[in-house]
Amino acid sequence: MILAAIFPPASSISASPLAFELYPYEPAADPAAAVVVGKARFTVLTPRLLRLEYSETGTFEDRPTLAFVNRKQPVPEFTWSAVAGTLTTAALRLHYAGGAFSAQSLWVTPAPGAKRTAFAGWRFGMTSDADPGNLRGTIRTLDRTANISLDCNHLTSDRHCAWGVVSQSGWSLVNETGVPCLGADDWWADAEGSMLRNSDTHDLYLFAH
Repeated sequence: MILAAIFPPASSISASPLAFELYPYEPAADPAAAVVVGKARFTVLTPRLLRLEYSETGTFEDRPTLAFVNRKQPVPEFTWSAVAGTLTTAALRLHYAGGAFSAQSLWVTPAPGAKRTAFAGWRFGMTSDADPGNLRGTIRTLDRTANISLDCNHLTSDRHCAWGVVSQSGWSLVNETGVPCLGADDWWADAEGSMLRNSDTHDLYLFAH
């Protein structure tokens, strides 16, 4: 999914001309992959990758970010029970009790009968930064650096990584809340130079493996 997000197929159709991206992309997920419950939206990107959004305004962010540009993926099979507040894929079951996201209102477990993996569960508030099993990411930049370590478990400066999408704990969380978004001209700032911010109150991507 990460490779698909960064390097989508060249046959994809873009809604706007490309100025900086190498390939066309579709930032908005297929509506059939999403469930909207009040001010929350849950999007099934793959059976093991969920996008979890909460918007105080009730308007959700569909613009691409620097990390996720191509959310238009084949829609996986899933079910939604409004009575139970559960969304179930072949691998995961999301539980939502309603209202603002909290550890009591939003959590994810393995789906009943799913193949057993390292993923044992996740609750809102659990972050990759605090996960001792996270395998960390790659260094962000070598600009203005000397002989620094590439061990992300020890260096987490603004030029270094803080998280990765793989963890021995079986899950990883990418927090896209408040990050820059790409506008219609494929750039992350407006004509005045102001950054285009993600408007969601919470915008999280849960990788479960």
